[in-house]
Amino acid sequence: MPNLYEALITMVRDHWKTYDNAYPQRIELSASDMQALLDERKLVNETMNFQLPPGWEQTFHGTPVQLADASCFVDVNGQRMPITLVSGDVVTK
Repeated sequence: MPNLYEALITMVRDHWKTYDNAYPQRIELSASDMQALLDERKLVNETMNFQLPPGWEQTFHGTPVQLADASCFVDVNGQRMPITLVSGDVVTK
């Protein structure tokens, strides 16, 4: 099953490698993708018995996350890229 959490981890890591550890500008997610990501992150943290800090919903590994009409990853230069899921599917909302 495609996993949004893993796809975003891969995209952030690839961005760091490509842009000398620079953070992307932001991650934009549709309402359904935002909810899916929050659910996955909450499950991971609860399973590992970690406390979620205040405002955890607003960032993903140091990258701001915001609601948008369509899901995409915005690199350091402002280029929007579709979010490619681990299985090779593309999130389109």
